[in-house]
Amino acid sequence: AASAKGARFLTLCTQFNMPVLSLCDTPGFMVGPESEEQGAVAAACDLISAGANLTAPMFFVCLRKGYEFGPMGLEGAVQLGYRKELEAETDPTAREALYDRLVGELYERGGAMNVASTHEIDAVIDPADTRGWIAKGMRMAASR
Repeated sequence: AASAKGARFLTLCTQFNMPVLSLCDTPGFMVGPESEEQGAVAAACDLISAGANLTAPMFFVCLRKGYEFGPMGLEGAVQLGYRKELEAETDPTAREALYDRLVGELYERGGAMNVASTHEIDAVIDPADTRGWIAKGMRMAASR
């Protein structure tokens, strides 16, 4: 439902050239049979398409968990991506230590500066400066 609502909103913003401010905290998509029956994949595709076709100015602020691993947290990425390695470790204490080490490594590589250097991130800013950046961007958009 949120994806469908987001798609309608982005389409409306495009129609009236209204700037969009996206405050992101690594959103994800619910997965599983129930989600699939509700049409989550189609709705997510509509949202992605609406974003790709957006012609109005867009401002994106990643609030805290914008990792380079897609729409999931690092803990989930380790559980899925290293499942075989974790299952192969039979000692529960050693398995937990392996999990903690892998999550720690991803947190180290997933810091703002590392992600910004490999993706299309315009700037890494002090959170205290966020309001000023948004206001400046909105003024620039209004003057176009």
